[in-house]
Amino acid sequence: MIKTFQYSTALLSLVFSSCIQVPLTGGSDLKTYKNVSYRSPKEFSVLKSATSDKAWINRSSGNSIISYRSECPAPKISVEDFLENLVGSFYSGTENLVKSTQTFESRKAVRYKFSIDIEGTIAGFDILGFKKYDCMFLITHNGKANLLNNTNQDFESFLNNFKVLQ
Repeated sequence: MIKTFQYSTALLSLVFSSCIQVPLTGGSDLKTYKNVSYRSPKEFSVLKSATSDKAWINRSSGNSIISYRSECPAPKISVEDFLENLVGSFYSGTENLVKSTQTFESRKAVRYKFSIDIEGTIAGFDILGFKKYDCMFLITHNGKANLLNNTNQDFESFLNNFKVLQ
C-alpha cells in the first residue's frame, strides 16, 4: 500500500485567516532539504509553521500565505499522482481546477490552481510540486480566493528565485 499523506486533519487545523498551508507526509524518518536558495516575498512576514520548511504571510492583508515544504526521501509515487490524490481528497467542493505541467528547476513539475469552500469561505490555492535530489518539494500560495490575485506577482517572483542547490 502506498504511504498515505496526513493532510486532511492537518489542513483543517491550519485554517489561519482563511488560509491553509499544505503539508506532506510528516513522519520521523523523513527529513527536510536544507540547501535551498530563495528571496523572501516582499510585503510578507515570516509565519511560524510546523507543516512548512518556511512560510510567509502578507503583512497588509493578513490573507495570503506563500510557503514551501520538502520531504526526503521523496514518496515513491509521482508528483502528479501525489497532487491528484491531495486535491481529490481535499473536499468534494473543489472548483475551478486548472492543472498544468512545466519545467521547474530542470525537472518536470506539476501545478494545480483551484478553489474550495471551507465553511462558507472560498479559499484559493496555487500549488507547484516537483522532485529533485530524491526529495519532493511543494511550493504553495493560498488565501481567500477573491484576494489571492493581489499577491500572484509575489508568488511568481518567489518561484523565479527559488533554487534547490546540491
